[in-house]
Amino acid sequence: MTMPLHNRFSYLIDTYRSRVLAYTCSLGADRSLAEDIAQDAFVVALDKIGQLEHESEFLPWVCAIAKNLVRNETRKRWRRTKLMERELHWLIDQHSPPPELSLQRLSEEEQALQQCMHNLPSKSRQLLKLYYLDNNNSQTVAQAMGLSANAVRIALSRIRKTLKECITKEVSDE
Repeated sequence: MTMPLHNRFSYLIDTYRSRVLAYTCSLGADRSLAEDIAQDAFVVALDKIGQLEHESEFLPWVCAIAKNLVRNETRKRWRRTKLMERELHWLIDQHSPPPELSLQRLSEEEQALQQCMHNLPSKSRQLLKLYYLDNNNSQTVAQAMGLSANAVRIALSRIRKTLKECITKEVSDE
């Protein structure tokens, strides 16, 4: 007699969790990110379990899902770090801009970003600094700020949304 799907899937997770985690770490993800990605890979696998033809193919299949998730996360992190890194650095630290970046040369969006960053609460600016400039993951930021990793991810999402809305408003008002 075969087990119900949820029991069988629980068995597969228990059987392969450590291997998927090790594989994800081998792709360059730090432990905290690897754990998140491994968990996400199993969630995707559960959602798409109907596409799996043979249970014997489960491990390579879930590892391929994890590999794609690592790639996606790597792309997102690369984009985030490139997002006006130098400008954000002096905006967050509230230092004057480097001499080669005079305010006259800043684009409308960069000027709007400067204004919008200035309007953020200091805790929000600190979250941005810890995450983007210091290149920490959400777990590390959470520990530094006394929050949960999920609270950090939600706060960053809200801050990005606030900045986007503020920049859009600032640029359209000019």
